[in-house]
Amino acid sequence: MSGEEQLITFKVGNNVYGVNIKYVREVVEPKNIVQVPKSPYYIEGIMDLRGKLVTLVNLAKVLEIPTDGMGIDGNKMKVLIINIEELDKNISSDTEIGLIVDHVLGVIRLNSNGLKKTKIPSEVIDKVINRDGKLILILDVKKVIELLNFDSIG
Repeated sequence: MSGEEQLITFKVGNNVYGVNIKYVREVVEPKNIVQVPKSPYYIEGIMDLRGKLVTLVNLAKVLEIPTDGMGIDGNKMKVLIINIEELDKNISSDTEIGLIVDHVLGVIRLNSNGLKKTKIPSEVIDKVINRDGKLILILDVKKVIELLNFDSIG
């Protein structure tokens, strides 16, 4: 359907965020995280996902917002495995990036006319939607990944 977008929504801290679903390959639980010495402050570590190494990025640290890391009702954090091929053809296909979020809320469909460009000075927030009286901040995933400087990996 033309003009319709699907967003995966999630919480980080007290805010609700959305990402176009085409940028998320899958959602998994973080398991057996291995910390990497001398890595940037926002890298929680790496994990093995079906034979591929995934670099785990703490989205709360990237966004510089407080979080308890436990999600809603004490649920474990989730990892959004980013579909790198959709973002940037120059990043190595061997690079796997997972964004750690507090809690995944689900997928919503909306008319892209309901998305408003923000006038908020933010490097990573592209748009804001008002859904049932609640604001959802739409992340520009490409800008988030650019901030992380993953082009040198691979």
